[in-house]
Amino acid sequence: NISATSININNGAKTGTWNDTDKQMEFTDSTVWKYQLWNAIATAGQGGHRGYGGKTISYIRDNVASYISSDNPDIILLLIGINGGTTSELDTLVSNIFTAKPGVKLIVAELTPKSTPDASLTVLNNYITGTLVPAYKNQGRIIESVDLYSMFLDSNGNIDTSKLSNGVNHPTN
Repeated sequence: NISATSININNGAKTGTWNDTDKQMEFTDSTVWKYQLWNAIATAGQGGHRGYGGKTISYIRDNVASYISSDNPDIILLLIGINGGTTSELDTLVSNIFTAKPGVKLIVAELTPKSTPDASLTVLNNYITGTLVPAYKNQGRIIESVDLYSMFLDSNGNIDTSKLSNGVNHPTN
């Protein structure tokens, strides 16, 4: 629920002031919510978002065709695998997405790190950029990847836990 002076996120109301110059809400707790992109997408009738915390690749894979049928997206940003999954399951999910909507533009996000190195995330990230995306591009699909891992590293290449809001796996603003 959004108004000119407040937003209700997960039943927790935040109040602030709308800054029309910067097109952002400036909240009393010093956080800022920039929503120019969200607003533009919503205005175009594509303001939907499906986030399923704690779900696995196989759960989304089994339901993605109905989501696409219901939402009819032009672009899908896919961030999945943090809660487990294999390269084969990810490939099947992407195949199901393109079967459900062959012309969709798909952006597959690399996984963000956890506070301690996790080999399974590295395997999935390398697969996304080195195998999955190139294979579907070679089939003529519109697919890209986005790096959401390296921004969480310090100058020495170590995971910077100060960028994780809970110190474990959730990004800060």
